Amino acid sequence: MKLLDRLDDEVLAAGMELFEDEAALASWLTQPARALGEAIPLRVMRSASGRKQVASILRAIAHGVYL
Repeated sequence: MKLLDRLDDEVLAAGMELFEDEAALASWLTQPARALGEAIPLRVMRSASGRKQVASILRAIAHGVYL
């Protein structure tokens, strides 16, 4: 099963808005993210609040907000 097949719909939509490339989104999700205090997004997304946080960050970045 591909990584993106397991994503929450909100996270997937926000991620594809930003990256438009599944490989780039998958890479971002598996690397430490500055906006998450260097936490890895996939680990943060283990909880519902973490999934919302990751989706919010992806949308903000897509709209030019520097985090």
